Amino acid sequence: MGAAFFSVLEQTGSFLLLIGIGAAGARWGVLKQEALSALSAFAMNYSLPCLVFSSAAGAPARERLLSAWPLVVVSLGVSGLMFGFGLLSATLCRLSGSRKRVHLCVSAFGNWGMIGIPLISALYGAEGMLPMTIFLICDQLLLWTLGVRLCCPAGTKAPFSWKRLLNPVLLAALTGIGFALLGVSPPEPFASTVMGLGAGAKHLSLIFVGGTLAFAAKDRRARSAGPFCIVLFKMLLCPLLLLCCALRLAGWTDGRTASAFAVIAGLPSMCTIPMIAKVHGLDDAYASFAALVTTLCAAVTLPALVWLLSLLPF
Repeated sequence: MGAAFFSVLEQTGSFLLLIGIGAAGARWGVLKQEALSALSAFAMNYSLPCLVFSSAAGAPARERLLSAWPLVVVSLGVSGLMFGFGLLSATLCRLSGSRKRVHLCVSAFGNWGMIGIPLISALYGAEGMLPMTIFLICDQLLLWTLGVRLCCPAGTKAPFSWKRLLNPVLLAALTGIGFALLGVSPPEPFASTVMGLGAGAKHLSLIFVGGTLAFAAKDRRARSAGPFCIVLFKMLLCPLLLLCCALRLAGWTDGRTASAFAVIAGLPSMCTIPMIAKVHGLDDAYASFAALVTTLCAAVTLPALVWLLSLLPF
């Protein structure tokens, strides 16, 4: 129990240090907005897809993948639960209009790309990456359909884009699962190159998060209690509710799978939402403030959650 707690603290400390480096770089003018955009583009188009592909292609067994269809149901259920908590917190905070729509998005979509994938990989390895991969496929489908629709002003039609939906991370996940289902290992030197690029995903992603949060902290237009409600409902109550369900389903699922889904539910808000909101003329300042608050609070809530998971009798 103590070893698990200190392991989580060590991992969180590494994450916070990388976020701090990014924030310091932005504050001191080393990382400008243009550099952060380039860093984000490289991480989302190269490093993160390589990490996801390596993890998916190295899935334990073809039989396990074929029997993993219940994880799709669980993934959609987790997304629905987070959306429901978003509606509840928006009602309690009396949000309306543009801000309510953005609030629903930052509540329903967690930062699986920049924080979730590196964290699940570090904590649970390839076994934990299977539910993470299936969840991100479902989440991407929801983000670029329902998420974009929510971020459009009321009364307008959301433009559907196959290019956004079939992004590099989703394609990498599908390709990796294809290799695993066929029982084929990626050839060399392709495999080692992809693994090497994926190894740097955590560092690039978290430096980007730190730089983005440093710029968001300067914007005072969106100070609100809404993001703190997201911390309470999405990052605390939602994972605890999932844990209660996991205890009831302990015979159906293994501990690492249940733990991975609880951690996924407790992730801070997705950093992509401010960009989507800005494109559609909604309250991007509120979305940035939500990303700032939830990411800072995650430094406390995520280690506490993973420590709690280590106490459960799976």
